[in-house]
Amino acid sequence: MEAVAYDDQTMRFDSLLIQGQEYVFFSIGFVPTWEDDMRYMFCLHSDYYVYLSTHTTENAQSSILGIPQFPRTFMALQDVYNLDEFIFADIIGIIVYVSNTQGRDDSINLYRHVVLMDERNNFVIINVMKPHLLRHTIGEWRRAASEFCTLAALHLYMNSRRGGVTTNDFSEIVLSPICVQADAFQVGYEADHLRRKGKS
Repeated sequence: MEAVAYDDQTMRFDSLLIQGQEYVFFSIGFVPTWEDDMRYMFCLHSDYYVYLSTHTTENAQSSILGIPQFPRTFMALQDVYNLDEFIFADIIGIIVYVSNTQGRDDSINLYRHVVLMDERNNFVIINVMKPHLLRHTIGEWRRAASEFCTLAALHLYMNSRRGGVTTNDFSEIVLSPICVQADAFQVGYEADHLRRKGKS
């Protein structure tokens, strides 16, 4: 079940909770998603969600849960452009294009376009902003595109003004991720490459 903390509770629980730590929560609320606009704001999938309020308290447990780096499933690229504005998505694909750094001279507005493709030839544009713009050099991006490396991008939000999804401070960009989906992409690409090479 999904839990939501918002407004003043966002900062409170952000400072209290540690990813991977197990907690017991007291004085929580259960809210039906079909009667609340929260399902649109947070892209909730369950019939009910847990609401963490000012009355909610928590007790950390001694055990640590192993949370995988990547989700079990990624959003299909053809569904990304159907998202409402500012809804988050986790996507994976093969890098087919990397632009030069663009934007105004001030560093706040600099960005780079990265285009991902899936096995069905669907494309998505990722607007890579700071701080992710600085975490990989243009040489790393160019090499990844020329070698058709797989990229996993987590917690991107839909930004129709920029024509795709955009990174934020909480996003993760992982080149050549180690996960089942990445292995499937690479096997499919290598098989297609060998097939085309045999025809020429």
